[in-house]
Amino acid sequence: FLAETGLTESQWVTLRVAQLYGADDTEGLAAAVADRAHFPDANDLVRSLTHRGLLEAGRLTPAASRAIRSFWSAFSLSRSSS
Repeated sequence: FLAETGLTESQWVTLRVAQLYGADDTEGLAAAVADRAHFPDANDLVRSLTHRGLLEAGRLTPAASRAIRSFWSAFSLSRSSS
C-alpha cells in the first residue's frame, strides 16, 4: 500500500510524526523525527516532503492529510476483505 503513495517508509514515518506530535516549525519537526524515529537524515526527509508540498512549516498540508487518509482507507478495505 505504501508504494501506491509514492512515499518511502522513512517519509511515511516522518508524516506520521508530524501528524501525531506536531511541531512549530521545520526544525522542530526534524528534531522530533530524529528523536522519535532515530532517522539520521531527518532534516533531509522534512526538506524533501516540504518540497513535495506535503509539509509546510513542520505541519501536514491538506495534500498530506489526504494521502494519509487514502492509505488508511485502502489498508482498512484490504483487511476487511481478507
